[in-house]
Amino acid sequence: MHPPVLMLAFFIAVICYGAALGLLARSLLRGAPINVRLVPGLIIAGLIAHALTLIPSFSSDNLLEFTLFDMVSLTSWLMLYFSLIMTARVRVLALNALAAGVALIGISTEAIAQHFFYLSAEPHTMTPLLALHVIASIAAYSLLFMAAVQAFLLLQQNRELKHRRSARWVKLLPPLQSMERLLKSMLVIGFGSLSVALVLGFFAVQDLFAQHLAHKTVFSLASWLLFAWLLFSGYRSGFRAQRMAKQTLVGFVLLAIGFFGSKFVLQFLV
Repeated sequence: MHPPVLMLAFFIAVICYGAALGLLARSLLRGAPINVRLVPGLIIAGLIAHALTLIPSFSSDNLLEFTLFDMVSLTSWLMLYFSLIMTARVRVLALNALAAGVALIGISTEAIAQHFFYLSAEPHTMTPLLALHVIASIAAYSLLFMAAVQAFLLLQQNRELKHRRSARWVKLLPPLQSMERLLKSMLVIGFGSLSVALVLGFFAVQDLFAQHLAHKTVFSLASWLLFAWLLFSGYRSGFRAQRMAKQTLVGFVLLAIGFFGSKFVLQFLV
């Protein structure tokens, strides 16, 4: 894809994301209702433009060449995409707007990094099994990232209700029970994707230490165990909103350290 087209797509994405966030901020500050057609429309337009900027990341032949910033941009795009899909029935514009904010940071970070850093990922032969592992891993990170944002919103919403305060942003969220159900759905799908990614990685990775994947695997397994225990104990004795939200945040932090931390170390410190 030609650079002018990529540049145009970048600016369209930034403008759409920024406009959606601006409308949300205006609604919060003035107490005005959110335009339920314009805001999702802007987010979807930004999502499409953002997708065009990601095409060069997939243009390499038989090589995995994602840099840290490519991965940040792609993960933020997938997070927003899954956010729109999973909130289709229970509309949570606050979650979608936050996801758009993350996507705005992701695409901007990648664009800035391309001008100030020259990064190249260590190439690996792309086998079908490894490709499936990469796809499942990125999907899992994106879904659990979205679950972490949802957990944060749930904690804040629960805190406001306990103190019997009525912050304006709370009015943008659906009832607490709907938020809890949405978080459980995100956790189940994200945990399933992470499980598939780990199983595929076990068969796809040839040398754990030679490919600098040992600490990434340790943190990913620790995160998987935490999410497994959270879901198992929740279905056995019932989910508690605060406990579920807090453990979701801890589990995602472990996952993020394992993946993005390893990328940072390999591309900046090694």
